[in-house]
Amino acid sequence: MVCCVSQELANFSIGVTTIKPEFLAHFDALTHREATPVAHSGRSEPEFGVDAYVAAFRQIQLAPHQLRMFQVQYHAPERTLTATQMSQALGYPTYAAANLHYGKLGRLVGEQIGWTPLPEQTVFVLVTFEKPGSEWHWIMRPAVARALEQLGWLEAEHIGITEEVEMTASLYEGAVKRISVNAYERNSAARENCIVHYGCRCAACGLSLADKYGEAARGLIHVHHLRQLADVNAEYQVDPVEDLRPVCPTCHAVIHSRTQPFTVQEVTAMIEETKTNANQAVLGTSLRAAPHRRSTRETR
Repeated sequence: MVCCVSQELANFSIGVTTIKPEFLAHFDALTHREATPVAHSGRSEPEFGVDAYVAAFRQIQLAPHQLRMFQVQYHAPERTLTATQMSQALGYPTYAAANLHYGKLGRLVGEQIGWTPLPEQTVFVLVTFEKPGSEWHWIMRPAVARALEQLGWLEAEHIGITEEVEMTASLYEGAVKRISVNAYERNSAARENCIVHYGCRCAACGLSLADKYGEAARGLIHVHHLRQLADVNAEYQVDPVEDLRPVCPTCHAVIHSRTQPFTVQEVTAMIEETKTNANQAVLGTSLRAAPHRRSTRETR
């Protein structure tokens, strides 16, 4: 019996080692379907210009998270990223969610511009593909980028949410108060690359705004400069990974609540200390109430 089992295992081993490479490649494509662009037929790819994309974008009522996807990719290095990086920047749990939502957007755009038949991988309407390594890279089509520029959807007021503001006039009841973003130029590309690297979850408290507010807040986050721009007094080259951190609006406000800003680590420690004190207070209340409950039972 032992010999038979050994012989069967040997045969099985031989069978596995002789699987042809093309079958392995086909199996890999099936198990990674969401991340693998589908091969196109021999039909030539239709050509759509900037005007076609501008008209389509104007016609579609973009949801906030769809605009965020455009902004993240536009400001990525060479307007190129992976599905994993997109999911990180938008706060999706897996790359499959980024595939799904960007694909839905591609379908909407494709239907508006008259791309028929639509490619099976509908994100192809917005990007082209390359695979220099283990993951497919999405490269924003030049016409898509030009259309977003023409529409002004990449300007400061469309990037995320207003962050540090500075009052420029006294406040009078009934009067219009003017508020402007600080004078130091914000590098949108650096901001988006920080979010692609770290994600859109607060580095101090761990909050994702989408978890609290839903899809309307998908991908929204402040970005905190570890080097205070007011202290630099000159333009400097921002390193998105070393110099920036994503933080929620509340933690950002706390960080800047004193002249010398708190560090992200200090705010995290403040949150943890408050949680510990609250838990101890609840435990203390429970312990103080326990003898009273026992004495009540004993008198009965």
